[in-house]
Amino acid sequence: MSVKSENMTPIEADLVLPEISEEVRRQAREGIPELRALQEKILARRGGKPFTEEELTAALHEARAAHDRGE
Repeated sequence: MSVKSENMTPIEADLVLPEISEEVRRQAREGIPELRALQEKILARRGGKPFTEEELTAALHEARAAHDRGE
């Protein structure tokens, strides 16, 4: 499946996206309710305050550092 748009830069215009199998699409659809439940649980624990981009970035760096340390 190739996706092209007049709004794309020349580098993006040649981008070819691989086909996503029906099985992978089904798994993604089935995972949505679980992800929404997790989102609601996290928001409830945070008093309804969503994560900021800075918090997410810091958490990703922390997770990467822990992984690099073998934790």
